[in-house]
Amino acid sequence: MFIFLGKDIIGLAETGSGKTGAFALPILQALLENPQRYFALILTPTRELAFQIAEQFEALGKTSTIIYSYACFCPFL
Repeated sequence: MFIFLGKDIIGLAETGSGKTGAFALPILQALLENPQRYFALILTPTRELAFQIAEQFEALGKTSTIIYSYACFCPFL
């Protein structure tokens, strides 16, 4: 509810509980209502998590006309 009102939230939950959907669905809904070229930036601590989130966005928005893009930046030490 708070996320649809544009409020910041912090969530903590078990794996597979729908955390990605909790922030992906409001982003997709807002994009459908007001399409924009750049809308959201999602930062992740690992490359694998970035790919998993991208897959969820693609799955949740597959019936829309929204085009997704993502990039991974991996620093070399």
